[in-house]
Amino acid sequence: MKAFCVAVALSSFALVGQAWADVRTLHPVQHINAPDGYTHFGQDVAIDDGQMIVLADNMGGKAALLYRRDSSTKQYVFERVLQSISTSVGSVDVAMKNGLAAVQFGNQEWIYEFNGSTYVLATTAQPLSHPGGVAISGNSILIGGNGCEYDGVIYQKGSNGTWDITGRLDDHMGSCLPAGHAVELNNDYAILHGRNSPSTATAFHRNGTEFEWVPAGTLNRAAGPFALQNSTAVAPGNYVFRRSGSTWPQVGRATANDYFNTLGDGGVEVVYRDGTLLATETVVTPEPYAYLETTPGQFEHVAVLQPTNLDYTWSQDESKNTVVAGTENFDTPGTGVDVFQLPTPLAAPSPIVNDFETLDISGFSFAGNSPGSWSLRKRGTNDVLRQAGNSGTPIAAVNGSDWTGYRRIEADITPTYVGSITWVGLIVRFIDVNHYYYARISGANEMGIYRHRDGVETVMRQIRFTPTPTLHVSFSDDGVVQVLSVNNQSISTPASPSAGNGPAALITDEAAADFDNVHVAATEPFTLLEKNYSRTGPINGQDFKLKGGNWQVLPDQGSNDSGLAQTNPNIGTALATIGVPVENQEIDSDVRLDSFNSADTGAWYGFVARYQDAQNYYSVAVRSNGQVQIRKTVNGVVTILGSGSFTPQAGVYYRLRFRLVHDELKLFVAGVLVANARDGTYVTGQYGLVTHSARAKWQTVLVRQP
Repeated sequence: MKAFCVAVALSSFALVGQAWADVRTLHPVQHINAPDGYTHFGQDVAIDDGQMIVLADNMGGKAALLYRRDSSTKQYVFERVLQSISTSVGSVDVAMKNGLAAVQFGNQEWIYEFNGSTYVLATTAQPLSHPGGVAISGNSILIGGNGCEYDGVIYQKGSNGTWDITGRLDDHMGSCLPAGHAVELNNDYAILHGRNSPSTATAFHRNGTEFEWVPAGTLNRAAGPFALQNSTAVAPGNYVFRRSGSTWPQVGRATANDYFNTLGDGGVEVVYRDGTLLATETVVTPEPYAYLETTPGQFEHVAVLQPTNLDYTWSQDESKNTVVAGTENFDTPGTGVDVFQLPTPLAAPSPIVNDFETLDISGFSFAGNSPGSWSLRKRGTNDVLRQAGNSGTPIAAVNGSDWTGYRRIEADITPTYVGSITWVGLIVRFIDVNHYYYARISGANEMGIYRHRDGVETVMRQIRFTPTPTLHVSFSDDGVVQVLSVNNQSISTPASPSAGNGPAALITDEAAADFDNVHVAATEPFTLLEKNYSRTGPINGQDFKLKGGNWQVLPDQGSNDSGLAQTNPNIGTALATIGVPVENQEIDSDVRLDSFNSADTGAWYGFVARYQDAQNYYSVAVRSNGQVQIRKTVNGVVTILGSGSFTPQAGVYYRLRFRLVHDELKLFVAGVLVANARDGTYVTGQYGLVTHSARAKWQTVLVRQP
């Protein structure tokens, strides 16, 4: 990239809603490989409670494969071939809901009914032959037509046990669609859209109990098929519509927290069911993303479902908090189908942080031997939670962290060992004093993952490591794997899904220790933005929105694209901002000073965080007077919240990191904490880069949910 394009403000920026909860990363609880002889496994999938249908190719034809969930193992197992044809056809579709299933291959459809143990072929008044897709709501099945003779038909089961047409959808426009209509149905409303047509979508409404359904407005977004639930419809691209009488105005867009790290396409397939919107993001990031409708028409991004095969996610469906995703591409044989279990509630609990600077330890409960040995103390200028005894096994549990699913605890630990067998550590699931999983860091310079059960200690994995006076320790458990990291050296071991729940905790054994910067989270770190100007090739994602200054990508020696630079030192504040507004954010960058304007003693460069507008934000300022500051700007008025000493050398890149979790604001230079503050003025916002009477260059910009 040899030139930097000034970003155009997102035209629908007002539609980029505020995000409050951190985003969960969910991993499959089961992966299903294609049975022998089947390819393109997962072209479409559907799920209804404990039953699932997967579409695949077989011997030049098509097949619908039925799976059921085993009551003991909770795993889906192959039951039988539900339907097959010997020829290859164009469009395929499958739907399941309320004990009904519909399969479509080309211009043929079949209806199935669940009889309490399996699906059986239903009796229909005539063979079904329609070109469009299938959808189910209540006791009705909608099948799309070709637009010439009719747009769609409704099938229902009569008192004689036979399924027949009881409703007809037709806008009488007469435009022929050989591939048929993609369809969606929710109670008395339906949405139809040409499968391969750029036309707008048409809504239909059941006209009382009449055979004819009447047109009920259009949805002006050239994409399909839509998802529909109650009065909310969502189009691919995550565009949201709300029914108002006979009109469907676009009211917003379900926007991922990492929206600006992508091309901005939004979901290429959308499913809205049981209150959860699933949108498979673009082929750049092909995971299904999960959203919750927090208020009518407004969605919050709450989870990323990470499939086994990251090449492509072809299809998805959801039922009763179970999601099935087919990871298939027609160009490359896929690896199968993934099953995910959505936690309840789906939105993650808020992280818990404590750096003890407020002298508040009411968020801890003390247990184990010598529980009274915990107290607040000073370590240098820092306040810490100290376990001062060197006997017993005292435990400090973090109140309110008894979560299901993923959990992670981090802390800075400064141990004082009494012999090589004494140790300090973290607990990820403190069930009681006789049952917990924990990380142990010993005086023998060993780090390990242990299980404590009924008084018996079992080492799961252990290695030696190089100690430092203060250790940064992280211990996580997602029910599948446990990961321990000490000063960025990591080990892992399989987790026990049946281990039980319990809060995270701090622990020592026959050793004293100071604990600081405790962070307990129910979410994994998640990349919101990543720009690396030092590598060749295009820079991923969308560009910054610029305000003031002269921003451009400039090469270093060798003409490599090495950094995003602001090159005008004679201007006041110059901003480059980006991002969906989020609460917890960590900005990490390799940045260098090129020059300060010597005529301005207040010159500086750095970051902005929780950015509202050009007059309201937090910032990090590396100043020309040898100070680095955490600052708050409110209506243009600057308040210094924290400061430290740092004098950058011009032309040298330094790693700066600005971390904001709740009201804790921390600044690191080369991994060392140099300033911290607490402030709750801004709870959410964007992030970005800033200079004031200075020239600076950012080689990398990485923003994460910490």
